[in-house]
Amino acid sequence: MVDRTGELVIDSMRAEDTAHLDMLFHREADDVMHRLLVHAEPAIAASAAVSFDMGARHGPTVPPEWQAAWRSAEHDADTFEEWFCQRLQDMTARGWYASPLPHDGDGILARLPRPHRLRLASRCIGLPRIGPSALIHLVNSDIEMARHLLDEYAVTPDELVEALAGQRNKALEQIGPLLLERGVRAEKIAAAAAWYDTWWGDRSRMHSELLAYFTALADHVPALRAVAAAGRSQQQELLRDAEEQERAARVRGR
Repeated sequence: MVDRTGELVIDSMRAEDTAHLDMLFHREADDVMHRLLVHAEPAIAASAAVSFDMGARHGPTVPPEWQAAWRSAEHDADTFEEWFCQRLQDMTARGWYASPLPHDGDGILARLPRPHRLRLASRCIGLPRIGPSALIHLVNSDIEMARHLLDEYAVTPDELVEALAGQRNKALEQIGPLLLERGVRAEKIAAAAAWYDTWWGDRSRMHSELLAYFTALADHVPALRAVAAAGRSQQQELLRDAEEQERAARVRGR
């Protein structure tokens, strides 16, 4: 149960207090979480909502009796956008931003309506950041949104490349040709697509897999043949370097 002091603290919270709620996903589904989930301030309710585990492998599970409140807070696009912008403002005041969402929760961005994703993307572009860009999920494979950003939001083609980081999928297949048409170098697109957030094991295996990917890409998406050729060239060189380093490490007995 939340005592009187706790109620006063929770009731007094405002949008700017969301910065203090980053670690909510470590809590259980207790009375405090429920009070935050139904909070009158949309940004506070959204902070609580995105902290629950609904298929993203983080946080407590939403109890059945709370799911209506959770859907209202997490699925309301305006509420979520307000929360995200507030957190972005809090972080950029420090000179950089990182995803304010719990680990593996960035997929929520892809489910927002396009107008909300456009506004959020326009705010994120060009900001110093730590970790993956929010554009990866905000743009995804939405080529119409990519065109809107380029034509109506004064986003440069080179700035939009960060949306393709690690996107060896439909996003690259849809957005890549557009960026080539707008003058982005194939080497830059290939390097973005080859990015890995994390990798476990020998680097040579990673570069071997990437080399195979770019080799197949040329036939799979003819419009990206220049990107495929650039990717093959990059990965061949990186593969040779990785193999040499691993060979030297084995000689040293590491």
